[in-house]
Amino acid sequence: MTRQLYSCLCLLLLVLTGCFKDKGNYDLHPINELTITSTTPDTILVNQFDRIKMQVEIAQTMPSGDYNYRWTVYPYINAGSVNDTLGLSTAIDTVVKVNPGDYTLLFAATEKKTGISTFKKFFMRVSSIYSEGWIVLDGEGGDQQLSLIRPDGSVMRNVYQTANGEKLPANSFRVRVLNVYIGDQDIFLISKDGGVSMDYISFKKQLNYPNWFFKAPDTIAPANIFYNKLGVAGFVINNGKVHYLPFSYQGPRRYGAPLEGDYVISPYVFPMMSSDNAIFFDTKYRRFLSHANGKLTPLISPAGSAFDLANVGKTLVYAGESNNDFHNCLFKDLTADKFYVYRLNTAATNMAAEKYDVVDAPEIKDARLFASSGIYLQIYYAVGNKVYLLDIPAQKARLVYTFPAGTQITAMRLKMSTSLLISYPDNNRVITFGTLENNEGKVYSFSISNTGDFVNNTFTKVYTGFKKVVDLEYKNRK
Repeated sequence: MTRQLYSCLCLLLLVLTGCFKDKGNYDLHPINELTITSTTPDTILVNQFDRIKMQVEIAQTMPSGDYNYRWTVYPYINAGSVNDTLGLSTAIDTVVKVNPGDYTLLFAATEKKTGISTFKKFFMRVSSIYSEGWIVLDGEGGDQQLSLIRPDGSVMRNVYQTANGEKLPANSFRVRVLNVYIGDQDIFLISKDGGVSMDYISFKKQLNYPNWFFKAPDTIAPANIFYNKLGVAGFVINNGKVHYLPFSYQGPRRYGAPLEGDYVISPYVFPMMSSDNAIFFDTKYRRFLSHANGKLTPLISPAGSAFDLANVGKTLVYAGESNNDFHNCLFKDLTADKFYVYRLNTAATNMAAEKYDVVDAPEIKDARLFASSGIYLQIYYAVGNKVYLLDIPAQKARLVYTFPAGTQITAMRLKMSTSLLISYPDNNRVITFGTLENNEGKVYSFSISNTGDFVNNTFTKVYTGFKKVVDLEYKNRK
């Protein structure tokens, strides 16, 4: 009974306590509420290095509020990354320097007294004026430049000197755009005495040629640089030697010492589909070598091969990718102007797949410019002002286009993806030529028909105002 009485008294005490009136002295103050507006749309489309001008208007319920202002930009997807501050007032007038991509542009007004912030967000898509197009190397000696022909037909001239305030390395002869499996894109320029690597966004110089290596080669004589199909390994051909870099290496991206062996490698290389594998041609012993895991090994032809991989016995004039996993190799006899096409299937156990004589190919002995089709069994070659098409199975070539008299074809490049990471809707369907006409360099673009001929037997576009065009390379969108 006593326990029950005690419980009832406790319950009554709780009820009475809940009825007490709170007589505390609390002062409630209104806060300053902000409304932020702008005449600028919430979605902003700009190019990198464009100047962006915008302002916000702020309405306050208590205009006496004292605020700090800040504009920041950060990646739209990875919102947790470091912000870049663009301005500290209600307006910005600045150059867009972030890399191409999607961003959140954030305006913040923070009350100094309370630390409370009010925000206004904008979605900003930044594109690059250098993202895609034909890179043109023109000029000679110490007076050369790089230009970019964009898909809309506009020409961005002298992009390297604009970005770096210096001229290109003298006697440059090759431009390469290569893609790494992790998504990186690299641009390289090769010259007689070296070269440079460039940022794919701005064409700013990154490294001079000696710094591509852990230890610069004793003899600087670059011939080519390429990545394999998967973009997991890179190779530099210097003074006939192969320098190798696996991109899985976690240290600085530098090439090592030349791979061991007695060989002199041709600049024409055969990237493969799997791992870091590649095929090379040794001009010293006129044989094919395979690469795997940093080692070169002579290829052996099994019974039934179309030719002897270990002893070709001919001079390699040109090699380029063909359909599927095939490569076309144009060979010449050592002592006569007799030509052959050997077809290498890099995905087969027996790589020495096919052999064709070249019976009738006008002026091929004088050709220096070639382009192998990735669709048909054909090779384009240029001599003077003429373009020929070699039909490999038919063993003969035909004239497909003639430029005006006095024109000299100085460069030729087929638009072809050499990487499994990149595809084009017009892959192997566009070919470009650099010409010299009346001392003016021009770039012509042709569409390729289902027979390998040029659509309507004429060019689709022509770009003028260059010096002598030395090389062409298509830069995929990045």
